[in-house]
Amino acid sequence: MRIIYKYKNEYYELLMSEENADDKVIEVFKKNTNKFDYNKIKYYEEINSDLLNFEQFSCSNIKDNKKKKGKIVKLNYKLDNALNDKNKMKLYLKYKRYFENKNYIVKSGHIYGADLLLYLSDEKYTHSIYVVYFINEQKSLRDLIQILRLSCTIKKKVILVIVNEINNFDIYNSIVYIKVYLYK
Repeated sequence: MRIIYKYKNEYYELLMSEENADDKVIEVFKKNTNKFDYNKIKYYEEINSDLLNFEQFSCSNIKDNKKKKGKIVKLNYKLDNALNDKNKMKLYLKYKRYFENKNYIVKSGHIYGADLLLYLSDEKYTHSIYVVYFINEQKSLRDLIQILRLSCTIKKKVILVIVNEINNFDIYNSIVYIKVYLYK
């Protein structure tokens, strides 16, 4: 499998095979030095890419006056039991606010086994654009393959949030945008 992703505002190419399928996702993303020129990409029939480039749309910011201060927002009912730790809850709420500040409507992703779904704030588009998965240090590349296959089925772009102790609250260094992937 070939994956092209954006990490720290640079594009990288990752070639996956049976030899490296058990490697940890976070380690692979940090150690990968295969930079990729995204502007010169050739689209093949096997490449999973969206028909529309949703990055071209400008989003309007919608203010929600119904939110009450002090109210706890539940992101994912499956995560409620796992989020007993205050730091973990702060982490999820921080990313929720981050994506809302980027003018996305953020909803629970439990329907797809994800953590978050991102919608454009324009009413014209009713389907979610991105599915967001929080990746911890135990996830292997096999888990990433499952995520990408599911995203192909549900026709969503994937955002991975790398969660580890080092960059626990550093948003810039923890978001990975999966741009294109190809099954060989």
